[in-house]
Amino acid sequence: MSALTTSSWAGRLAAVVAAGSLVVAAPAGPAAACPVRQYRVIDLGFTGEVLSLADAGYAAGRGEFTPGRSHPFLWRRGQVRDLGELTPTYEGSGAATDVNNRGQVVGYSTIGQKSPPVDRRAFLWQNGRMTALDLPGTDAQADAINDRGEIVGTYTVQGVGHAFLWRHGVVTDLGRGNATDINNRGRIVGARPGRQGRYVPCVWYRGRVTDLPLGPATAGGAAAVNDRGWIVGHGTSEADSEGVESAYLWRAGTVTDLGRIGIGDSAAADVDDRGRIIGVTGLNNFSDPIAFLWQRGRMTDLRTHGVRGGVRAISHGWLGGSMPFGDGGYHAAVYR
Repeated sequence: MSALTTSSWAGRLAAVVAAGSLVVAAPAGPAAACPVRQYRVIDLGFTGEVLSLADAGYAAGRGEFTPGRSHPFLWRRGQVRDLGELTPTYEGSGAATDVNNRGQVVGYSTIGQKSPPVDRRAFLWQNGRMTALDLPGTDAQADAINDRGEIVGTYTVQGVGHAFLWRHGVVTDLGRGNATDINNRGRIVGARPGRQGRYVPCVWYRGRVTDLPLGPATAGGAAAVNDRGWIVGHGTSEADSEGVESAYLWRAGTVTDLGRIGIGDSAAADVDDRGRIIGVTGLNNFSDPIAFLWQRGRMTDLRTHGVRGGVRAISHGWLGGSMPFGDGGYHAAVYR
């Protein structure tokens, strides 16, 4: 599954909820005890973070192999590969946002003059080669790829972001918004402008787009979807000028507020096929973030289970993210 992109992580999307029937679950409270493992960290050895995991044992993300420049990388069984960039002579940067079980990687790489980069291009990396996706817009980013090789992401058309689906070289413009994940059944999730221009979480499937319910929230976005159709993300309630953000789960027509640890906001980043959800909850609008794992109705503070940094992805119980290193720095890390 795909993780939230850097630009959308804990972002505040605004939306108006369409009227209609809705089942809303209250914030999830304690349930029957479900043991959470004590995680062991694997330090990948460089500044960066893991943004995606695949069941086949792959990890992908961004890493600083040259000081001040991030490159997409692929990790498996202790071996790290710097995937480089589309135009190495420009000294740009990039990130791998997702990897599938076939080892295909997608993400973005900057294009343009050395300083500053003028554009981003979505890429597909496979069989040792990085290729730019031929998209009609500019400033593009591929956010997810499923095991069928279908890719979703966002590009810009006349200054407006559009979601897209790329399938076997054919591009489908999904309209204004952003597409963040696609499962192996072809369901695409993300967000799009609602009736008043604010963003609402949505699902694209078989040529139709459906807005997801938000309950008491007035805004939101979907971050990830598993093969069972469970969708996670966040909803924002505009109770004050700042708004309160809550991690959300959409399942079988029901939206559930997953709650938070302590006070402050929360947002869900990823969900695996066993229904385990990871994300961040924090004090003072994420200024002191806490990684969480939610399963069977219970949110667990991962700091008490060996996780010392942030988490962005989950697969087969493994977590991908970062770990503190040195004086205020972070290394890419896998927790298993």
